[in-house]
Amino acid sequence: MVISASRRTDIPAFFFDWFLEKLERGVVEVPHPFNPNQKRMVPLTHETVDAFVFWTKDPNRLLTPTPLLDSFPWIALVTLTPYTGDWEGAFSDKALLVQHFQRLSNRVGKERVVWRYDPIILTPATTVDWHRKMFERMARELSGYTDRCIVSFVSPYRKNQTFLNRIGWFDPTPTDRLVLLQDLRELARNESIQLVTCADPLSPWPGACIDGELLSKVVGRDLALEKDPCQRPACLCRKSVDIGTYGTCKGGCLYCYAR
Repeated sequence: MVISASRRTDIPAFFFDWFLEKLERGVVEVPHPFNPNQKRMVPLTHETVDAFVFWTKDPNRLLTPTPLLDSFPWIALVTLTPYTGDWEGAFSDKALLVQHFQRLSNRVGKERVVWRYDPIILTPATTVDWHRKMFERMARELSGYTDRCIVSFVSPYRKNQTFLNRIGWFDPTPTDRLVLLQDLRELARNESIQLVTCADPLSPWPGACIDGELLSKVVGRDLALEKDPCQRPACLCRKSVDIGTYGTCKGGCLYCYAR
């Protein structure tokens, strides 16, 4: 079993002590994402967990070795975007976040730290050229600290539609989307980073955040993980159990679907 921690909230940034407590106990109670009264007990033991996948915008708490956690295989998906101000209220110090990324890579190895440049939001202020410039700068800073970058374009949801309308968001045409992806992929390649896309049915370079091949490499054996049927059709993520809870993240990112 792969544990996702978490698509629904930033556990490493805001709930890491809670996570370590549950890991010590060997079990965590997880409410159903759409029916909080329905709960599931998820075991967190060496006999049941093949690997942990952490999703975070600040891996600071992962920098300090934790013997129990480090006895499990795990990887970190670290989201680094160029957005500042109220777009990402709790994550505005990008220079510090880059340093945390670099230090984590030095601690556990660059193959276990994956960069997510996600989501790409196009507006009159954050144009295609702006994203090229920002991505190139960040790729240069992360060169040698990661092997892979996962990107995706923002999707409108009920919880972020008002914000997207306010900032003048526009959805690029398939052609414009492909051109930007090609440019970003080349910029990443220049820094020895492989760029893939997340849940994009039009992309020629699909990838997975919960990647079976990468996890098998980290674990040291073939996990033979099946595709996750609970994700979007174009999502290539392998099956996992998410232990987060919607509506708990303190990041304050205005474009987030999980707010």
